[in-house]
This record gives sequence, C-alpha cells and structure tokens, in this order.
Amino acid sequence: KNLSPGPGSVQNLTSWLVESGSVGLKWDPPLPGEDCVDHYIVETRDNEYIVNATGDKLQYILSNLTLCQHQIFSIQSANSQGALSKPALIYTTSGAWAPGEVTEPEVTQTGSHSLHLEWKRPLELFGCLVMYSSCTEYTVTLAALGVGKLHDNDTTLTQFTEKCGPEPVTALKVDNVDTRSVTVSW
Repeated sequence: KNLSPGPGSVQNLTSWLVESGSVGLKWDPPLPGEDCVDHYIVETRDNEYIVNATGDKLQYILSNLTLCQHQIFSIQSANSQGALSKPALIYTTSGAWAPGEVTEPEVTQTGSHSLHLEWKRPLELFGCLVMYSSCTEYTVTLAALGVGKLHDNDTTLTQFTEKCGPEPVTALKVDNVDTRSVTVSW
C-alpha cells in the first residue's frame, strides 16, 4: 500500500493577545503545490481543536486560558485522508491585566552617560508580571530672564516619550521662540 505524504506545514504562524485569558493565532496556508489541506489541527497542552480550511481567514482564538500561562501552541495541516504535516510551533503567553505600578523608584548612581535605577515590585500583579519597561521623562522649565538674573515666574512641563525604551537625546535645538512659547526638538 502506498501512503501519500501529508500536506505542507503552515507558514508565518503568529500570535496576539486578544484580551485577558485569550490568545489569537493566525497563519498562512502551506506553499502552493503542496497536497490539498482539508482542515487544520490546533493543539495546546490540554486540548485539540479542528479548524476548517475554508476561505482565506486562517486564524483561531483560544479563550478561557489560565492568565499569564506560558505555553506552546501547535498547528498541523491535514488532508482528507487524515495525513498530517509537520507541526508549526509558537510560544506565547496568555493575556492578563496589567500589573500595578512599581514602588519606590530611586536613582542610586549616575554617570555622564548612564544611571542606575532600583525599584520594588508592584503590590498588585493581577496574574502576572512578564517584564519591566522604562520610559523617558523630559522636564522642560520655561522662565522669563531679566538683566543678569532669573525671575521667579518659571513654568515646568513634564512629558513622557510615547514609546517605552529610552534613547539618548541628540541634535537638541530650539526651533521657535516668541514672547509666549518656545519649541524645542531633538
């Protein structure tokens, strides 16, 4: 008896966090010329799900997962005779609510191009703490200048970078100054 090989493996398997306790998986079909795919099998550590291979929407959302559980998901292509492809694997973490704020942040050492920051873990972890991420905070102080001295009417603005992960400030310049505003860029 001649057994036909199974279909090709799925391509470009990705995952995303849908909401707390849910993970979405998305993939592309096997390369053209591979054996026809009848359905896909999505496996977790505890369960197996059948996903029909109809249309071009190749995704599956797994719900009711344990919060902040690190696990491997596997997807296999299957043909109508039940022959399976090699599995495509992805390692992901099920979603959870964001943890609380870190407490007691303190700069303990500074250098000309570095600083050392220490903190205590958040009191509320809401299921998990995956990593810490730092953001850059810029403080700009505006003040009217008199003859040789600074007046008491200064204003301080504080702004955080939009993206976490600080980068060094370069090419700092004043773009525009008038009697009521100043624009600084870097």
